[in-house]
Amino acid sequence: MVSQKKADGEREARTMPTTGSPADRNSEGHRRNAEAMRAVVAQLSARHDAVMAGGSAEARARHKARGKLLARERIDLLLDPGSPFLELSARRDRAAGQSPA
Repeated sequence: MVSQKKADGEREARTMPTTGSPADRNSEGHRRNAEAMRAVVAQLSARHDAVMAGGSAEARARHKARGKLLARERIDLLLDPGSPFLELSARRDRAAGQSPA
């Protein structure tokens, strides 16, 4: 469903058109693509978990030993309890290679 704003400010729900050519979920190609997608999603999930942890255990320990708060701890202190927070770009790639935090 897509919503489109009408002139009076209200929103109107519309259905998106379909291609009319459903995928053959039993084909060998579909099975290979699904397996490859699951592997990519698992890798992305693992990297996201590493980012949300705030870096390696050693890096977090060094940071804490200096008396500093981790980035997400600082954000938690800034927000009111229960306030929604949308983190954009939780993972970023550096020019010298990929970094989990």
